[in-house]
Amino acid sequence: MDAIAYLIGAGSMSLGVEAAGFDLKAVWETPGYSKNAATWDLNRPELRHQVFELDHTSDHLARVASGVDLIYGNPPCGGLSAMTASRLSSPTNNCMRQWIRMVVKARPRMILMENAFQLATERVGCLLTDLTDVLDQHDYYWWTWIMYSYQIHTPQIRRRAFLCASLDVPKHPELIPLDDLPSSRDRSLCPVGPYLANLVGVDPSPDPVWSTTGEVVTQHWYEPIKTVELNALVKQNIGRLSSRFLTPKDRRKIQERADNGDRVAQRELLQVEQLIWEDCPREFGGMQCHRPYIIPWHEAGATIIGSYKYIHPIDHRFLTMREMARLMGYPDSWKFHRLFPHLIAQGIPVNNAWWAATRMREVMGLKD
Repeated sequence: MDAIAYLIGAGSMSLGVEAAGFDLKAVWETPGYSKNAATWDLNRPELRHQVFELDHTSDHLARVASGVDLIYGNPPCGGLSAMTASRLSSPTNNCMRQWIRMVVKARPRMILMENAFQLATERVGCLLTDLTDVLDQHDYYWWTWIMYSYQIHTPQIRRRAFLCASLDVPKHPELIPLDDLPSSRDRSLCPVGPYLANLVGVDPSPDPVWSTTGEVVTQHWYEPIKTVELNALVKQNIGRLSSRFLTPKDRRKIQERADNGDRVAQRELLQVEQLIWEDCPREFGGMQCHRPYIIPWHEAGATIIGSYKYIHPIDHRFLTMREMARLMGYPDSWKFHRLFPHLIAQGIPVNNAWWAATRMREVMGLKD
């Protein structure tokens, strides 16, 4: 079955869809995500690739993708994430609207879109309604899935949603509910440990490694920007990080409650006086989302986002690009255009994409 990718990050979603049995024919990106496209070109130069604007008034995608079995992608979710407090007015959300309008013009047999879990919740239901109205107008049968990644054997807490659509009526609609998934309370379903085990104690190099052709080869190493110094700070403050860590934003909130006479906040403020890592606001901008986070060993870790903030559970240093890529499911042979963590984060775990594409085939009765 043929598939075309449109807005898919640095390759993880496509790797999963291919593993589910689809034959990837082309990869499409927008100018704003050209780094993702360049990363894909390093690994699969034989695939047809093009960069063009996300504009639903264009019929270019419809011309090149007409009659394909599956079009899939994960448009930017910045307007839905917890970091932006799910701002429905965010211009980023228009990317999803534009994406779905462009895709339905090509009339693929199936559509698979991945995004932040807020998309499938009542809080932002009006955005989902905008998307499904387009699907209804073009006679698509659609449904949504929402789950934690560790429920489908991915070593991350990452909670995501899939919007699935098909021109055909599902042959096995009983598979659409996710009643067979394990409990969402059990984070030990897919622990981080096995993914990092053979890299414990390996001394990463701060220097980049280049191939003879000038391409970046992602080994077990860091982006050489203050990494050595930051790792020294991590080791120095690991005790505080293991106990509790507050950013200035967290502390201001507690201070406001304490000033208003909240005795619990007053006691909490005293308790955290010795737990603040003073270097964090300077090195990480003081943002709560960039707090260093110790990855657990025996359970799923935090969602991988585009920053160096994850601390190795044993070596007490920041995770390298390769370690973050492993937690996303990338093979060790996968090369990245630049050493930017967001190249890894702007996608979904390979296993998540494999699971969704495989389950979609089962729902439609197309599984071999």
